[in-house]
Amino acid sequence: MKVSQKNRAEVLRVSIFEYDEEKHMRQEREESRQEGFEEGEKCGEVRIAKLIIELNRQGRTEDIVKMAADSECRKKLLEEFHFD
Repeated sequence: MKVSQKNRAEVLRVSIFEYDEEKHMRQEREESRQEGFEEGEKCGEVRIAKLIIELNRQGRTEDIVKMAADSECRKKLLEEFHFD
């Protein structure tokens, strides 16, 4: 089946005019945002794991329980051990 010159021109026109740059940019930003979120989440998990290991090593199990329930306590402990 041969594609006519007219059909080729129509395909080209539709391809050019239906491309939505703003939509494409929104999708790119969302993908980047999601990648950044996932990377930050992993980094946070590593910091918390290191803190738990260190607190456990020092026998500070009560602090592990406290930090699990209290974000301010967790923040102070992360700073204390320089995991911030």
